[in-house]
Amino acid sequence: MVILLTDGQGSYSSSYTQQAIANNITVYTVGLGSGVNSDLLTSIATATGGQYYPVSSAGDLPEVFRVISENIVDTDGDDLPDIVETSGFRDGLGNWYTTDPENPDTDGDGLGTLLNALALVPGYGDAAKVTTTTAEFVGKNPHTISAVVFFVVKRVDDSIDVVRKTYGDAIVNSLKSKGLSDGDVIQLVKKKVNLNELHTAYKIGNDVVYITSKQYKHITDRHVTGVIKGKAGKRTDFFPTGNEVRPGVTTPDVMDVQDVDNLIKESIQFGTITKIDGNMVFYNWNPNAFGISQMETLITTEGKLITSYPKAGSNVIGKFD
Repeated sequence: MVILLTDGQGSYSSSYTQQAIANNITVYTVGLGSGVNSDLLTSIATATGGQYYPVSSAGDLPEVFRVISENIVDTDGDDLPDIVETSGFRDGLGNWYTTDPENPDTDGDGLGTLLNALALVPGYGDAAKVTTTTAEFVGKNPHTISAVVFFVVKRVDDSIDVVRKTYGDAIVNSLKSKGLSDGDVIQLVKKKVNLNELHTAYKIGNDVVYITSKQYKHITDRHVTGVIKGKAGKRTDFFPTGNEVRPGVTTPDVMDVQDVDNLIKESIQFGTITKIDGNMVFYNWNPNAFGISQMETLITTEGKLITSYPKAGSNVIGKFD
């Protein structure tokens, strides 16, 4: 989706509209002032499935942007925005669709809008066709990558080729360098893990443990750099990486972030499970390294790492917030 805002100055080529149509880009046009070509802006919006909004002054723009943002909703939760379903979209094979934004399975075939949009049913059993179609659809609708690849590997083709074509060889090869097999990578996808949002993953025994970039940032911000604090009255312990974690409080500089990564992996690989609370597994590990004698790591039963932090040791500093 693109918002085209203009005061009427400059030139415009009809080829831009054709490029937007070819790439399935919805264009909302906003004409500011009296010097705009309303007919042109209306035609651009109509041709691409958007809408034209005339405004008399810049003070009206926030309200227009609010109205446009309200169009970007997904009522039926099928990973296709309502505006896309009602305006229409092109799949990887060039077919054009309009679907019901209030029904995740418009044609009632039990497969759902997303799979029909991919046009995979005619290519079922043709791995090359499935892989190419999936990659092309995701390329045009990148926000759907996790849902699309999950659906394809679960329902249609669970080959690593689909994952490579959509996420790219670099991501798959990086995971395999960590000891993961093709099957392990596919299992991550089947768990609805967005590989683009992974910090790393470990193969520990027969299990795969993964850390999202978001969770890793939480660990570093909370327990390495100290840029975020815990709840009031709750103690936060820090890895000794030489950071000023609180005003006037700097941790010993005896390890770096790679050392932190290694200790997190070791805590799961060699640690002892001390508690299982619902879907949360608690690991205790005594590394006896870098002045850390005890640390705790929490992962879900699905293998997602939630947090990891030191608990005791000569170089472990803790502060109550």
